[in-house]
Amino acid sequence: MVSEKVSAHVDIGNLVDAITRLLSGEYVVAVGALAATLLFGPQFALRHLGVEGWVAQYRPWIVVAFLLCLYLILARFLFILGRSLWKHVSSRRSRKAALARLHCLSNDEKSYLSSYANSGISSLNFHPSDGVPKNLEADGLLLCSSDAQDHNGCVPYTILPLAANYLKLHPELLKK
Repeated sequence: MVSEKVSAHVDIGNLVDAITRLLSGEYVVAVGALAATLLFGPQFALRHLGVEGWVAQYRPWIVVAFLLCLYLILARFLFILGRSLWKHVSSRRSRKAALARLHCLSNDEKSYLSSYANSGISSLNFHPSDGVPKNLEADGLLLCSSDAQDHNGCVPYTILPLAANYLKLHPELLKK
């Protein structure tokens, strides 16, 4: 009895895998194109291929297949469009928040970022217990390049290009 349940479960899993593969983009487009050809193709071509009677008999099912494929292609397109739009909006919000953060830096944060601006170096080492670089990293201004510590126990933090370029254009933000 238990083995029957397991095999039924495996068969359902295989069925789900098969349906997932069939609903992948290339099959949907191929079936949709075939259905469109059968529905809207010239009658002489259907007659020449010998499928005119078959198409007439199964026309309602071909219409359903065509509409389903059309729906799936449209849904996939809208999903991809929505995902790329979400990434764009999210990136823009992050950028805006990081630039706004540069306008309200504490004196400690200004001195840390001044180290980058004055030295012209994009990566400096700070101790992992130091909270200022961690705060700047959380705000999207610095990036902890590696967890590997140097001989002093410090880790490298790299200033992100957005922050570096903005501070070059607005050096007054680093004045105490």
